Amino acid sequence: MEKREIEKIIIEELPRLLAQSPAFRHQLIGIMAEVFVRKDELKQVLDAIKDLREDFNKRFEEHSKRLEEYSSYIGQLIKRQEEHSERINELMKRQDEGAKRLESAIGGLGARWGIMSEDSFIKAG
Repeated sequence: MEKREIEKIIIEELPRLLAQSPAFRHQLIGIMAEVFVRKDELKQVLDAIKDLREDFNKRFEEHSKRLEEYSSYIGQLIKRQEEHSERINELMKRQDEGAKRLESAIGGLGARWGIMSEDSFIKAG
């Protein structure tokens, strides 16, 4: 017999054998169970995948919230750093202005001291 003839016989006879012979049906199911996945097994796998996806989504949301919090915190730190930099620049500017005034005052005192010393020397001499 050729392969096509065997296939034709199986296709014609298989439904009748499955309906009429419980032993044949169980043997065929056993053979197919070794090759194919049963519906309940497939459902278990799909349920496990669904649970993993839900857990992943939950954890991803938690991490996204944390990332947003950290981003916000970093933004606040940058703002505070800029404020501190501005204050330091103002302080340095005031310090420079104070140093110039002190220099000017010392120069003025020096000039006056020089004039007074000269007058004392002239009067003393």
